[in-house]
Amino acid sequence: GWRLVCYNLHMQEDNLRDDRCLGRPPSESVKRADWTSFMEFVPPGGGFSVIAVRGTQVPIEVLIDINIWLTTLLIQGLEFFGPRIVYSEKQYWTFKAIEIARKVYPYDQLLNQFKLLSELLERRKGGRVYMTGHSLGGGIALLAGLHRSQDPAPPRAVTFCSPSTFYTAKLLGLTDVAPAGADLPNDELQMMRAVQVKPAHDPVS
Repeated sequence: GWRLVCYNLHMQEDNLRDDRCLGRPPSESVKRADWTSFMEFVPPGGGFSVIAVRGTQVPIEVLIDINIWLTTLLIQGLEFFGPRIVYSEKQYWTFKAIEIARKVYPYDQLLNQFKLLSELLERRKGGRVYMTGHSLGGGIALLAGLHRSQDPAPPRAVTFCSPSTFYTAKLLGLTDVAPAGADLPNDELQMMRAVQVKPAHDPVS
């Protein structure tokens, strides 16, 4: 059956020093900042791998949710003050709020919260990698994929009930992303690297 190749369970154990993974143990500074848990699986025939990112399971992962998506939630709250403040054609005020947020709070440091996952994707650069996750795990899978969007064969993602990442990606300085429901031409739709599966009335996704 499928083989577990690499894994990182925050504050528990990992096998990242294995040559098939990072080839070295993660530094203590990286382990303190990176709270993301994930596992990589390979099918019997090989040829590609699937990385599953764990969702919210322990209290520390609730803090990850808050740390990554709170600013976006506040920005989207502007919608209550007028239907076109956030979702105007050019989304002017939303991007102004994001610009201010990036100046007030160093959002780039949030990339450290999935740094080990990004380093593993760097090792897999050029290969076929699919990522998946539920809720928080799905959101991080999407963000990690966007972070590697310039790779020769960027990772693809299928997520379940994950938070939308359009505004969060902008906060992180990741620009290769289209808003949910965007009217994209067929050629761009065929190039999309992520699919979000979500219920119709899920307040999170």
